[in-house]
Amino acid sequence: MNQAEVLLAQGKLGQALESHQQALDIRRKLVERDPAKDDWQVDLAVSFGGVGDVLVAQSKWDQALAPYQRARDILRTMLQRDPSHSDWQMNLAGSLKCIGDVMREQGKPAEALEAYRQGRDILRTLVQRDQTDSAWQEWLSISLGSIGDVLRGQGKLDQALEAYQEERDTVQKLVQRDQTNSDWQHDLAFSLLDFGDVSEAQKRPDQAMAAYQQADVILGKLVQQDPTNGVWQRDLSMGLGSVGDLLRAEDKLDQALELYQQTRDILQKLVEQDPSNGRWQANLARAYLRLGEAFQLKVRPVEARATLVRAQELLTLLQNEHQLSAEARTWLEETEKQLAEMK
Repeated sequence: MNQAEVLLAQGKLGQALESHQQALDIRRKLVERDPAKDDWQVDLAVSFGGVGDVLVAQSKWDQALAPYQRARDILRTMLQRDPSHSDWQMNLAGSLKCIGDVMREQGKPAEALEAYRQGRDILRTLVQRDQTDSAWQEWLSISLGSIGDVLRGQGKLDQALEAYQEERDTVQKLVQRDQTNSDWQHDLAFSLLDFGDVSEAQKRPDQAMAAYQQADVILGKLVQQDPTNGVWQRDLSMGLGSVGDLLRAEDKLDQALELYQQTRDILQKLVEQDPSNGRWQANLARAYLRLGEAFQLKVRPVEARATLVRAQELLTLLQNEHQLSAEARTWLEETEKQLAEMK
């Protein structure tokens, strides 16, 4: 990890950007001196990518696109000279992933999808060439997940499900190779959650339930191994809540209520550990919303009102602090609607 990457990890974004730009200036001059030197070209592409990474961390999406595109163009030119160079192909796939991420953030799903698919095709070729390379398979799974996310956002659920299935199968192979790798276990669980979400949207509750429950088993074991990992706990809460939703749809309200309470308890502890995490607060509010809805169905109006008021308080606070996502805004609207109907 170079100095700029250390500064980025420390959250010192201004210094990190300055460090990357200094390296970029030096490498640009070296390439101008000898354009045929491959190592210098690669270093230049890496520097452009580093600048883009810091700009993304600063939420300067429009500015981040250009350096990522420069990195992509450099690597494409190099691959024209040596199409079989796997490291350059890997770097190009990484640049395309970054471009896709920026396009998604800019509200350009078609352009994002095109970039993701180009990267996926490169990674598929690499994996077919050497199926023992774990890094290539891991990056392929990430690419497939991104494709699935865009397609799901476009309402193309069949295509999204195919992407998530390939993602799941790719990560499953990694897990079978090394079942002690917690990162791969988590990736597998997350792919199952995505698969379950799309299955539920397609009105396939049995398929969704199976995926959610598999994910919950994996995440439950991970949380037991490391109870301090907030990401794993949050994802476990997501899986439990999703199973609860399916049970509620089957009128199994007692079981759903139990899972919603578990979800709330997990998220409550996370928020207490880090009160500044707006995403966890929004997820906690959603847990209260789910509880409120279940209490209403159980005809327990006092508890329903109390939990809905708590959801409203959390979401309103986030709204006032400009930390409310588009999805969380729908939760606030639903909460306010239900409270109004209870009057």
